[in-house]
Amino acid sequence: TLKKEIVFPQKAEKLKIPAFEVTALINKNPFSFFNSREEKIIIKSNELTIDVKSLPSNAPSSFKGQVGKNYKLSVNLSKDEMFVNDALDFDLSISGNGNLKELKLPNIDIPKDIEKYPAETKNKLKITTSGISGSKSLHHLLIPRFHGEYEIPAIEFTYFDIIKKK
Repeated sequence: TLKKEIVFPQKAEKLKIPAFEVTALINKNPFSFFNSREEKIIIKSNELTIDVKSLPSNAPSSFKGQVGKNYKLSVNLSKDEMFVNDALDFDLSISGNGNLKELKLPNIDIPKDIEKYPAETKNKLKITTSGISGSKSLHHLLIPRFHGEYEIPAIEFTYFDIIKKK
């Protein structure tokens, strides 16, 4: 094996992957170290055609083009009760198998009376011959500036499951 690539098509159509070409020098006299005869050869792979199918048109508004399998969304708060000006850690993580490099994390609507510090994002990606797996996470530090009960609206993440085909 000279080269392996993971590809993620961006449009529905028949796509051609061009042939891969390598130029190499080979020794025509491998049994003699001092009397070698090198010859230049060109090795060329076959050209491939991939039929990329379109995604369903009835996707919810939260669908941002993510395709894969075994995705999970988790949201955690460091505590659910606190005092005014007390810090709260808000963590959101999406894990699964797919093009996680292009994954856009959902926007979080934090109530206006809670101060939100800039998000810290972390990527834990593992690239193997079976694709990309891992997680992308977002960490916010939140501080309520007034007393009361605050509700963080539901966070929705939608993806096309390649196993279930929906």
